[in-house]
Amino acid sequence: MSCYRDVMGSPFKIGFLGAGRMASALAGGFLRAGLTTPDLLIASDVFEPARAAFSKTLNARVTPANLDVVEASEILILAVKPDQIVNLLAEISPALRPSHLIISIAAGVTLARMEAVTPPETRL
Repeated sequence: MSCYRDVMGSPFKIGFLGAGRMASALAGGFLRAGLTTPDLLIASDVFEPARAAFSKTLNARVTPANLDVVEASEILILAVKPDQIVNLLAEISPALRPSHLIISIAAGVTLARMEAVTPPETRL
């Protein structure tokens, strides 16, 4: 049986929109699983201490600018509070490409709400 890495290819360019504890935990797991490398990880956060902790813990790039993450990534993980998802998606929607895969870890935010503010070809 093939390993998922043989089928999917790796490593992935993964970007986190939000660099808090959940983002750090997921990124650490992705690194341990060999899905990505620190130089292919990037995260944004408005809170400087969150960016600093993410960078220090994972040796990854950080930025205060969400659009920098979109530009540098293939997979985007929305790791912000549920009440911030719609505004975040509205901000980044003009920069989204059909090749982006967007994954949200925000509880209670429906696909319909996210689809309403993203281009039709967006993979959510």
